Amino acid sequence: MRIGIHFDGVIVDIISKTVTVAREYFHVRVGLEQVALIGNFLTPDQREELRKAVYEQRVSALSVKEVNGAPYHIPLLIASGHEVVAFTSRSGSSLEIGQEWSRRHGLKFLKFVGGVNCDRARAVAGCDVYVDDDLDKLISLVDAVPHLFLFSWGYKKQVDTSVTPIQRVHSWAELYKKIKALTGGH
Repeated sequence: MRIGIHFDGVIVDIISKTVTVAREYFHVRVGLEQVALIGNFLTPDQREELRKAVYEQRVSALSVKEVNGAPYHIPLLIASGHEVVAFTSRSGSSLEIGQEWSRRHGLKFLKFVGGVNCDRARAVAGCDVYVDDDLDKLISLVDAVPHLFLFSWGYKKQVDTSVTPIQRVHSWAELYKKIKALTGGH
């Protein structure tokens, strides 16, 4: 199977990093559940500075933690014969930093697909599974990918997936089991 995984939010914990940087740089105090509100407290210039600190400042961006279980389960998927592709909107230095982060975390085999102006539906063509932490992105792929999974963080618990073919998963262990079940245990 070809498995597409959104890099930020499913492989790297970009949400916790964003909250931490907003707190350190701008004294914005929000919890993970309110991450979407950070922009309300910042000027456009501050939002851009926050984005650069999280995605482009090498030391900061390389210190992003992995999503618990990603560096363990991704190699298991590869060892089971699956092709794993990381999808991202990153480009330029931000993409290079993401690739370096992956190598440093033992994920040297990941291919990166995407970019700022990437047509996601076209990019995921050929994927049997796609995993993202953004329901809107998944909804746009309902007819393009047979098996869609919403990697559900606590701040996404109010998101209703019951009217879509999208399955919610709460951890890499749960995602791995569901993918394994799709392939008859392989």
